Amino acid sequence: MEQSSKSKSGRKRRVSKRTVSDGPTLATAARGSTQKIEVDTRARSLPISLHGELFDTSSFDADPTQALSTYQEELGWILDRRGVDSSRYVETPPKVFFQALQSVATATARNEALFLLATCLDEAVAHRVLPSHVEITRQLSEDEFTLLREISSSHRGTPVGDAMLVIPRAQPILHYKYVVLEATANPVVHKVNIPQYIDNLSRLRLISVHEEPAASEATYLEMSRYKFLKEIKADVPKRSKIAIHPLSVHLTELGRGLLAICSL
Repeated sequence: MEQSSKSKSGRKRRVSKRTVSDGPTLATAARGSTQKIEVDTRARSLPISLHGELFDTSSFDADPTQALSTYQEELGWILDRRGVDSSRYVETPPKVFFQALQSVATATARNEALFLLATCLDEAVAHRVLPSHVEITRQLSEDEFTLLREISSSHRGTPVGDAMLVIPRAQPILHYKYVVLEATANPVVHKVNIPQYIDNLSRLRLISVHEEPAASEATYLEMSRYKFLKEIKADVPKRSKIAIHPLSVHLTELGRGLLAICSL
């Protein structure tokens, strides 16, 4: 369907509208080589509206209206689970909404990306979503989100330790970085990657590693007896032993904020 509208100069311009499924209605207008879109959405299963905003979609990999149509049922379910009724849907979600919408298709942690997108639609919390949250979510695996939640469950900090190889008459040698308790590791699918996960979460400033214990000496002693450390130790002198240098991992404010917007 086509209709005419007047520009600032008084001239009429052609604006085409098209509807995807029962949801988004898209008005597009070409300005030079850059396409802008204005979206008015009143989908039955997700009655959100994005009025009066122009968004640059030149860098988008997919049609935003088609993407919104694809995810609207899941977004509606998430908002229902959070107890958000239609009166709390924002009239104009932040522009970061479209960045988040695009990221869902490419994110490894798809559920968390959808949770973030749903947060953009809740009037009470939409302002908390930052562009950096979208970028960080794209860089995290499901395992890393799982580990982040395990770390967040401890108020004292999560016990972590560097396994040091102690050899008589020699300086201790780093044997294995970031040993965690079995209870912390169990929900993680690819446990062998935990040291890399901790490094990445720290690089993204979602967690911080401290040179202080978060548990008793007995807890760190238990870590030193883990079977996988003894298997790694097979190629070193028999008189050597493994000692754990105690560390602790804490959630940062950025990490806490990300979990809040990427969770049910």
